[in-house]
Amino acid sequence: MNVCCVPLKGMGFCCMKADRDDLYYIAVILKHCTRIQELTKRFNGSLQMLIDDYAYEQSVVLSFIQIGEAAKGLSKEF
Repeated sequence: MNVCCVPLKGMGFCCMKADRDDLYYIAVILKHCTRIQELTKRFNGSLQMLIDDYAYEQSVVLSFIQIGEAAKGLSKEF
């Protein structure tokens, strides 16, 4: 097991014990969380824009799907 510390945008660091596969899945999850944050900023956090703009909606939904798929890959120990 390795200790992994990941910088979280504007929130300091998140440190955890994880094996190599877990680190990969955590990196995927963080990548998609960052994409959601960036999209939300781009559209000023507007829920109405999320509802009205199909491309925005699909980008956010796809990122959530990818987060869920990566979470399924995490070890039980994690």
